[in-house]
Amino acid sequence: MNTDLSVLITGASSGIGATYAERFARRGHNLVLVARDCARLETLATRMRQEHGVTVDILPADLTQPDDLAAVEARLRDDDRIGILVNNAGMSLSGSFVEQTTDDIAKLVTLNTTALVRLASAEQLSEIGSLIESGAIKPIIDRVFPFDATADALAYVETGRAKGKVIISMK
Repeated sequence: MNTDLSVLITGASSGIGATYAERFARRGHNLVLVARDCARLETLATRMRQEHGVTVDILPADLTQPDDLAAVEARLRDDDRIGILVNNAGMSLSGSFVEQTTDDIAKLVTLNTTALVRLASAEQLSEIGSLIESGAIKPIIDRVFPFDATADALAYVETGRAKGKVIISMK
């Protein structure tokens, strides 16, 4: 696996995002961690630096906010070291559709769809070798795989089957 590639992970402060950070850092990848909670990002970044000796940048951002989303897009576009995007930030709403406010629905669509597309686009889709998406099977780019996201995505990258940039979408 090419550990020269840095990994940008959205929704990195907890859950699956933090698991991806841990696993990529363990394999020697430098990280760019993105989430709303700056304190959690700092804690995770410190631990990854100490335990794995990798470089970790944090980018506090709420991807439902246009300026924050633009900052993450710019980082993806301008930082040639980033070769893997783990598009993990997302949200869900409890209750039925009619119970939701228009603002809540708009926020959900912004985070789960608009941010995903804009960040993938910022990674220059024409240069991406692989899109790995957990969940549904859709022909989006070259290949899309249903899988246990953490284990199979990392195995795919580690075995060298991923060519070029890689996007891992958790939507």
